[in-house]
Amino acid sequence: MGSNPAILVIDDSEVDRKIIEHVLTGEGYVVYHAHDPAVALWILENRSVELLITDEVMPGQNGHEFVAHLRSSPAFKKLPVVFVSGNAVSPKKVMKMFDAGGPIRFLPKPVSGERLLEEIHGALEDARDAA
Repeated sequence: MGSNPAILVIDDSEVDRKIIEHVLTGEGYVVYHAHDPAVALWILENRSVELLITDEVMPGQNGHEFVAHLRSSPAFKKLPVVFVSGNAVSPKKVMKMFDAGGPIRFLPKPVSGERLLEEIHGALEDARDAA
């Protein structure tokens, strides 16, 4: 994998953010985290991020709305995204909203560390293949 990719985690649950961050840093990833889309956007505009992990259901702006906003910018059009959600959200419904752009993956909460890493590796590989 060469250098360790940076990953941004957006989740309004501090517990969920910390669990995901623990799994990722244990694998050598650089991890940024945000509790809402506004903070996440600042990080994306000011740091080099190779993958976004976002909760689907958050106060204010949900994950797919945030990603749709990002995908409207050429700078973030191809950013791979892994959605996570503990609510009854249809993965197909969320993923159907994104016909173009970078890879999209979906994981239901609770997420096991092993499954999370599989999806991250897959999304990063998809992004490399598409480049």
